[in-house]
Amino acid sequence: MNTGKPLPSKPLGVIASLSGGLDAVIRGWVVVLLPVALDLFLWFGRRLSIQPVAERAFAQLTQMVGENPAFDLLLKAATDINYFGLLSIAPLGIPSLMSLKLPGSTPLGIPDELTVHSELTWLALFVGLALVGLFLGGFYLGMIAQQVRDGRFNLPRLLGVVPRYWTSLVALLLALGVIACVVAVPVLVLASLVAAWNAWIASLVIWTGSLILIWLFFHLMFTVHGLLLSEEPLIKATLNSLRLTAFNSFPTMALLLLAAALSAGLNFLWSLPADDSWMLLVGILGHALITSGLIASTFVFYQDRYRYWRELRAYLAGPNGGAA
Repeated sequence: MNTGKPLPSKPLGVIASLSGGLDAVIRGWVVVLLPVALDLFLWFGRRLSIQPVAERAFAQLTQMVGENPAFDLLLKAATDINYFGLLSIAPLGIPSLMSLKLPGSTPLGIPDELTVHSELTWLALFVGLALVGLFLGGFYLGMIAQQVRDGRFNLPRLLGVVPRYWTSLVALLLALGVIACVVAVPVLVLASLVAAWNAWIASLVIWTGSLILIWLFFHLMFTVHGLLLSEEPLIKATLNSLRLTAFNSFPTMALLLLAAALSAGLNFLWSLPADDSWMLLVGILGHALITSGLIASTFVFYQDRYRYWRELRAYLAGPNGGAA
């Protein structure tokens, strides 16, 4: 069909998007400073512990359901975490290497520990740290969006829009939580009812529910990009994410899987140095650079695929069609 308009140029492939993201971060290297600063804080700063709260919770659980060897492992995991890591509320926040590591010594010794004794205090800290993490995430992801969209970092403009980014990310997180509950609660109820009859079918129900959630979250993955890169309202960003992932399912999946594989493999490499070794600083710098580049690559991918989708729709509309 000859519409009188030129065919839109082909969109960038997965490898080109990865390369473009890393190039954008190298040119705008200042974006790397935020994950580095957060990791240095988590490495050398005071640690936040909820050991008394966790011990009371597991003691009550043991009284209710009886002794279970798994409880000891869960209690150890709950008490060995530095909860200041909530400032890294990935994937909507600043990525962190140290939030994934158990507390230990540092080249400067063992940091002091701040212990929470009250459940109410812990709840307030949990919500507060998550909200602060989302605000920092809005700033960090906004920097990447500016670098990809404009080719430069504009601090005054970013400071003006970060509050809007923050409210959008909070709304998105709440919406994802509601979606997860809407799917998970009926699935768990159904699985518990079926379990008395057939454990295998109950497991199948849980797996089916998990796949539904993965499918939903996959199609919503570009909502953040619409909010920050295109600066769209939440509903429009969500609809565009659904369109883009439906229109580019296989390339999007390939990008996501490749980025996840690179991230997991390199995170293992970055984490090899001991906590008390200065070599861990190399891992922190490498993690900040590569992870920021991988995140930027998703923005590059989204920007060019969205451009292609709009141009293709305009082309198919014909010479008398409206703008996309």
